[in-house]
Amino acid sequence: MKRTVTVILLATTLLGLFSACGTAEPVPSDTTAGTTASMEIIIETTADLSGEMTGTESSPEVTTAQTTLMPPPQRKYTQEDVDFLVEVAGSRAIAHNSVIPGEGFPEGLPMPHAVYAEKPMADAYCTFGENDSEIFVVYTSQAWGTWFNHEICYHGPEHFEGCWDRINLVLAEEVVGIYAIDRRHFIVLLDFYKNGYGIGIFEDGFNLSTYGYYAPWHGYGYDQLDLSYLFPAEDFVGAGEGQMDDGYVFFQSVTGFYCEDIDGESCRIVLEYEKDGVSHRRTAIYDINGIRPE
Repeated sequence: MKRTVTVILLATTLLGLFSACGTAEPVPSDTTAGTTASMEIIIETTADLSGEMTGTESSPEVTTAQTTLMPPPQRKYTQEDVDFLVEVAGSRAIAHNSVIPGEGFPEGLPMPHAVYAEKPMADAYCTFGENDSEIFVVYTSQAWGTWFNHEICYHGPEHFEGCWDRINLVLAEEVVGIYAIDRRHFIVLLDFYKNGYGIGIFEDGFNLSTYGYYAPWHGYGYDQLDLSYLFPAEDFVGAGEGQMDDGYVFFQSVTGFYCEDIDGESCRIVLEYEKDGVSHRRTAIYDINGIRPE
């Protein structure tokens, strides 16, 4: 591109040139006083400019230079570019959607990133290991009607910040508790649709080994896990006989379902409930060998 600079010079009569040795005769001027001569200078530049800058200097008035710049050319995106940008944006949105700590969670307890959940709230947690350096956090990631998907997320000292192992668990409406002996052996306490409770046992750290539950409208359910000594079917007549109200009466009677740590390698599972104004407490023990009556 070219920039054009026009300079108008006021010609004057040169009076003479002086030197250290003498004087010289005056040199006649090509112009007479009161007239002007114009000189145009063309400057080649490599700047990526599409406008023209013109400056004009005259006597006695002076005007400032003006510059006009065109916008840079627009980038054209291919469909592959758009697909990639959408994928990256989606990944970042998921990665920064952290699980919200539940009520009573320790301050500063790290939380995993949620998957698919819009406003994920942590349901349960457990810290264990040396200096509580290992953590389990459970939250509900998806729910459709009576179908719920939970994620059990593990973070250990060998993990980088923000890195969690994830275990899918589809059993109940809510996980109300978790207790871990180590990374491989832990249990989860389950709420079955606001009607009953259950327990799931993990023995390899990733797959549910066995579980048992009690919901009065359904009776006992178990996979090689009998929990009749823990759940009080005899206190709620009509269990398993199609009387749905019995289930809700049982659920509303429960005042506590939780784990108490004993020695870091075992815990006490506690069910507390009220019947006819009287408080009751039933317990079981969990260790690396499984669950048994206390």
